[in-house]
Amino acid sequence: MSEILSAQLTVIATLALAVFAFITAIFAWLAFGKQSREVSLLLEQNKRDTDERRRAQASQVFVWATLEGPRQVYHVRNTSPQPIYDLRIKWNITLSKPPDSGSEWRDGPLMPGEEHTCRHISLTLASAFPEFVEATFRDSAGVWWRTGAEGRPEELPPLPAQLPSDGASAQETAP
Repeated sequence: MSEILSAQLTVIATLALAVFAFITAIFAWLAFGKQSREVSLLLEQNKRDTDERRRAQASQVFVWATLEGPRQVYHVRNTSPQPIYDLRIKWNITLSKPPDSGSEWRDGPLMPGEEHTCRHISLTLASAFPEFVEATFRDSAGVWWRTGAEGRPEELPPLPAQLPSDGASAQETAP
């Protein structure tokens, strides 16, 4: 009888080990799933943080328009701690007949705390306010951005240097 009892105890012990191994496998699978979700959340947070750091300088560059008598005045202020480069201001006034649009490049960087202004006299309708004004620039990391009066910077694909060939500040009129 001791051989039968010994065999029965071995079977019971083996079944108990198998049950506990199965339970351990279930807990390991649940832990792996939870860890995978946590890693996904960390990756998403890292992406948001990277994007926030990337657009930190661009979100501190502001553009707006004002009227000074017959002139529209376009302003760009750099409140970031780094200079911006290759600044171009564009505007569009479609209420005037014919529509009036144009742009101006700034020579040299716009340093921290500086403001650049561009004055434009519309020959068609002096009191017309621009429908949009936007600034395109390169940040200190070399990333190109476009921002408008609404204050939401948009990252642009890498652009070649688009400054006028003579290096002077130029005013262009769109066709």
